[in-house]
Amino acid sequence: MVISRIKEKLRKYPHVTYTTTEGHLEIPAQSPTGFRVWIHERADGCTVGFDGWHEEFTDADEALNCCAFGLSTACRLRVFSRGSADYKWQVLHKVDGQWVTDSETGLFVFPFWQGSVQRDLQNEIISGA
Repeated sequence: MVISRIKEKLRKYPHVTYTTTEGHLEIPAQSPTGFRVWIHERADGCTVGFDGWHEEFTDADEALNCCAFGLSTACRLRVFSRGSADYKWQVLHKVDGQWVTDSETGLFVFPFWQGSVQRDLQNEIISGA
């Protein structure tokens, strides 16, 4: 149900590419500085993800809003890597002109002995949100 609503909303953005399979929709990064937004729908709710970050939802409207937020300029995804492995993702939003962390997902196993690099990604499909 959420996926069909997202597809309907994406009709306003004909330049945006996406793929769907049964219960899954994925919008790849639309620019080199963007990030992938995906949703996996189940009978009891859904999971929305931005690259490696993800959150569970039981409310369809909240899941839809989260997807829209990830596609908007109001959201940033900070990705931490060691070597060629991404290991931590932070979702950020602006408060009083400053980007602050809203949520974080990370892996327990990663090449900790290699130097850490951080990059900020942002989709620009929807202004604000």
